[in-house]
Amino acid sequence: MPVAVLTCSDHITVKLEGQHRLIIGVGQYGINEGSLTAEIALVIRDDYQNRGVGAELLSYMAYIARKQGLLGFTAEVLPERGLT
Repeated sequence: MPVAVLTCSDHITVKLEGQHRLIIGVGQYGINEGSLTAEIALVIRDDYQNRGVGAELLSYMAYIARKQGLLGFTAEVLPERGLT
């Protein structure tokens, strides 16, 4: 059964290196119709993983979601990525 998406929220984490901007993480969620939850996806550059960037991005996305009245997130973690 397909999930109907009412709205999406996006956030990009950027690090300034001199005059250049480097995207180090991207987060997005789509709200599941009728459940007050959203499916979330986060992507962090390999060389910035295990530095807390993903945790900080998730925390900020949760803050935004709570302001929209959402109760929680769902997500799939690929087995080859795992959680460390």
